[in-house]
Amino acid sequence: MSSASQSSICLAPRAPLQMAPQVLIGCIDIAAVGARVLLSLQPPSGWAVTETGVDVVGLLQPAGQPSLRPVLTSASSTSGAAVDQPSSSGSGSDSAPLVVVRSMAPPGSSTPAVSLVVLNAAVPEGDQAEVAAALADLITTPSGSGSSSSSGTAPSIVVAAAMLLQQLAKPAPLYQHLLNGAKPLGGAAAAAQPLPTAGAAGATAAAAATAGGLRVRDGQLAALLHVLAVGGEAAACLVVPGTKPTASAPLDLPDAAPACDTLGAVLSGVTGLSYSPDACRAVTSSYKWFVPERTAGSDVMYT
Repeated sequence: MSSASQSSICLAPRAPLQMAPQVLIGCIDIAAVGARVLLSLQPPSGWAVTETGVDVVGLLQPAGQPSLRPVLTSASSTSGAAVDQPSSSGSGSDSAPLVVVRSMAPPGSSTPAVSLVVLNAAVPEGDQAEVAAALADLITTPSGSGSSSSSGTAPSIVVAAAMLLQQLAKPAPLYQHLLNGAKPLGGAAAAAQPLPTAGAAGATAAAAATAGGLRVRDGQLAALLHVLAVGGEAAACLVVPGTKPTASAPLDLPDAAPACDTLGAVLSGVTGLSYSPDACRAVTSSYKWFVPERTAGSDVMYT
């Protein structure tokens, strides 16, 4: 029995959290591209960065299994930017958080312009749907999870991820998938191809993803897209093709570098933040969270 059937999962910020009008989400997808890129994005000079840890509450690990811990670590996450890391506000947790929110405000403003939300954990399959729902609640519900919206309106949501696209004979470098009438992203993102689905307008993410033979082979990413879709949240999803790490892959996952650079450059144009390939290379995994590909052509669900 999965822990999802035994617990109610929520996200608890360690300090008051203010979400910006523009919110980017990255998770530990295949090769952790989305999370790595978001941890690499930096604001212009003079901007203030507030980093808030968020605890996953109610996540029950099976007996004998180690507790979840963050997958990615960054040798230099701020590149000289001033970072305010609020105290835990009585959370009682000294461990590294599984979710990190970085909100960035321009000089002279107390209101952030962009928030980067990173799910830095490989969540067990049975809990992915609840974690996705809690993540959406954290972003979209001003009073639901200790967070507040800086504008009082629904945020502009961008999901950034790499996806296994073995169904496509020749994947494009970049795809853009729009949920619930989200406006297409401009800049370099405007050149992105639409994900080849046959889903009707308004279809759920799960239906759209399976239509036309296209599957989201990533439980956490599929759950997040589904929650946003059925919740009516407008979101633009930027997707780059990902590859399965091999059993011998080093922790810096160099094969994922091209995908990171493509996604980082596009997100830089979308947000006005800067992306440095060197900063991205400094973000490495602390352990091998993935199920390695042991045989050519194996079909493994990545979480």
